Amino acid sequence: MLCHNLPFTTVVAGLAAAHCRSWKAGALVFVSGHLHLLGDLIGSKGPEGHIWSVPYLPGVELAWSGQWELNAWPNVVLTLVALAVTFRLAWKRGYSPIGVLSAKADRAFVRALRRRFGEPQGTGS
Repeated sequence: MLCHNLPFTTVVAGLAAAHCRSWKAGALVFVSGHLHLLGDLIGSKGPEGHIWSVPYLPGVELAWSGQWELNAWPNVVLTLVALAVTFRLAWKRGYSPIGVLSAKADRAFVRALRRRFGEPQGTGS
């Protein structure tokens, strides 16, 4: 409840904008936070049938009776597609989200991708 709502999303977006000194970064964090909330709203039902609600604002709780289970095929497909896109971008661009945590791990990850799939065209690496 503390982190799945509009106030928290707004605070995190503001922190991102301040840290990056860019309103665009803040806007992207705000949009991605809402995409996360939308994902929770449509696909986070528990295995026992409990519907996950989103406490968007104090006194305003969003829920959807058609919510699919967390381990349902749409979530699996979306996860696999997102991972494939992330891996392809890392292979092509030479960096990945792993770099946020460790530049060394990021270089090792990209190196492993490029060993497996070859060098992308035009990188000169």
